[in-house]
Amino acid sequence: TAGWFADAPLFQFFATLGLAFYIESLSRRDNYWLLFAILSALLNGINVWTWGSYVFLWNFYGLFTIVILLYLLIKIARRQTLPFAADRLIMTYVIVDLGFSAFITTTPRYGFHTLVSGMGGMANAALLFSIIAYLLIKLYPRFPRIMTTVVRYFLMALVVAVIVVIGLSFTSIGGKFLGALAPLARSAIVQSVAEHSPSSLQQSIYNVSITLPFVIYTILLSIMSLSLPAVLISLGSLAAAYFASSEVWLFMVLGVFWIPAAAYGFVKLAELTLSRRAMIGLSITALLGVVLAIALIINIQPALSMSIMPQQIVSTVTPPFPTPDWLDALQWLAYNTPPNATVLSWWDYGYWTAIIGNRTSLADNSTVNSTQIALIGNFFMSNPYNYTGVLDKLNELHDPQYILIFEPYYVYGPINATGTGPMCVLIPEYPAGGDFAKSYWMARIAGYSTNYIANTFISPAQIGGSTIYVPYANNTFYAAYNVTLYSLMFNSEVVSSSYTVWATCLRNGIPAYWIFEGIPTIMPGAGGASFKLAYIGLPGYEGPVTPWYYLVYPPPWAQLVYVSRPYGWVIIYKINYSLLRALAENQTLPSS
Repeated sequence: TAGWFADAPLFQFFATLGLAFYIESLSRRDNYWLLFAILSALLNGINVWTWGSYVFLWNFYGLFTIVILLYLLIKIARRQTLPFAADRLIMTYVIVDLGFSAFITTTPRYGFHTLVSGMGGMANAALLFSIIAYLLIKLYPRFPRIMTTVVRYFLMALVVAVIVVIGLSFTSIGGKFLGALAPLARSAIVQSVAEHSPSSLQQSIYNVSITLPFVIYTILLSIMSLSLPAVLISLGSLAAAYFASSEVWLFMVLGVFWIPAAAYGFVKLAELTLSRRAMIGLSITALLGVVLAIALIINIQPALSMSIMPQQIVSTVTPPFPTPDWLDALQWLAYNTPPNATVLSWWDYGYWTAIIGNRTSLADNSTVNSTQIALIGNFFMSNPYNYTGVLDKLNELHDPQYILIFEPYYVYGPINATGTGPMCVLIPEYPAGGDFAKSYWMARIAGYSTNYIANTFISPAQIGGSTIYVPYANNTFYAAYNVTLYSLMFNSEVVSSSYTVWATCLRNGIPAYWIFEGIPTIMPGAGGASFKLAYIGLPGYEGPVTPWYYLVYPPPWAQLVYVSRPYGWVIIYKINYSLLRALAENQTLPSS
């Protein structure tokens, strides 16, 4: 997709190969196991460079090792014979963990501090646990009575240690990683990203489709057979399923384990079928055929729909609506701004600005500095006429030269309204996906409470039988005028610069009004003896009304330089710092 770094497919490729080599290392009976362990370490280490979800793999291999070693130590505590040797298991894990560690410490973005932080809590605990468990297991045949007692005390101490490690890890994990681990601990910035939202049960069932019975069968086989490869993919499927249900984007991690688990279960069921009598075998074969046919029918329609869906950069709204507005605006940005220009926008558009627009963005999808994103949100939700405050906020953001905002809207009309004549009505967020809808999260990330947002920034309104959201307004405060983001997107300069609005309405002398915009109307006074000027909402609209004269111009320090074609959904301003400084000085003169 244009403008996005597609690192997840690389992760899935390397992670799957790394898992396969890990399994091969555990399964082989010859000396080549060491080669496969090294290959697994290399491929898993490369994942550190491709996607942040390497953290899951890094800790999962540690979890798997701890679970198996715990099982062996419990066997020792009960004075039972060990079902298999632990040497290969421990050495394979140590080699793979060293691979992760080498890549993490040599990657500038992570470094040594990540290695010793809570991000690798399970992996580091597993490394220490492996060393201790190895010594206990090796000493057990020589001193069975003594080691049985030692192991029992060790297991009790381990419970306390695990609780402490988990507690310490929670204090040093943040952002989407903490949100995936503990959904109730999500910060506002994590909640604002759609891919970090929990997946519904319906969505989860749809994604795993008819593979669920095969994975369940694999899990049952792993418990009964204690086959290390089967336990590995079963435990991985369960762990990844938890995180995928916590944050929908982690379904890409689920596939690394779920698909091999489903395939393993299918093969074992097929083997079971072939080993039975003819009638039973044919019955199971027919059942599997029906299941596969149903799966094909269920999945082919979404696949066809996805195949004809346009790239995200030309369909950034919901429902998808192809438009070249973004490409047009970014093309203008690339050819009509200085090469060293910086662009202030919400982080969603940072990659597009940098890659296609070839200009520096202040935040993008890889920004890990939540303070930077909070500063951007705070700027957009601030008062544009508090010039000193605006200047201070821009200085905190290192004085960007341009502001880019995105607001899709629908041009309804022309219509003939009684008493007002023909007009066009502009409905924001129809289709949805613009900065007005995102302003809720901008405000939350900036530190505003939900109650404050509902009484200052965004209000529900009714049009016909539908609920829409519009800028808050009362008799003394109008968010469409008093909030920087809204003032930049809802003014008449932007509307009149839209080719679609011009072609549909303005060139025919038909005015265009926002659905929440108050139209000047002469109303009869008390008793009908006089008349007064009032600003009323459009016919069929019930909600906050902002008088039209608040929506004429953007703030004086913001110079409108481009409105995208054809719909005018992407808006670019140039910041006039000389005028802004002059306004700020004049504004502060009375207090000096």
